[in-house]
Amino acid sequence: MLGSSYSLESRGPRKSCFVPSSLRSIYGSEYLVWFPKKAVAGHAVSRGWNNMLSDDGLSLDEYNEDWNAIDSATGQKRVVFIQAVDPVTRVRAYRFAGVFLRDGVSEIGGVPRKHYRRISDKFTVVHG
Repeated sequence: MLGSSYSLESRGPRKSCFVPSSLRSIYGSEYLVWFPKKAVAGHAVSRGWNNMLSDDGLSLDEYNEDWNAIDSATGQKRVVFIQAVDPVTRVRAYRFAGVFLRDGVSEIGGVPRKHYRRISDKFTVVHG
């Protein structure tokens, strides 16, 4: 989870999703907030993680180029803020992409990937 510590020597995975304490009291652990970095030209931009948002924004596929991080888990909901690079200004910024549901594994070019589909284009933050 964000805030988890890993030593630089371990080269362990860095977590980019978590359950914020301010949401936990309202939603429990139903939603994770996720900050993936969008792949550029089909190549990972962060520690081998390749996160591909479809052109229509309705699906998101995730895999790691360096190790097999694929499992068959489904049902996980993620509130996604994806980082992308503006092709003109080259400025990196996060934007809200929607609420996604993990619905299995997809395969693109023979490579298995975690697959998420967008279930909402908005997320209401309720204060407890």
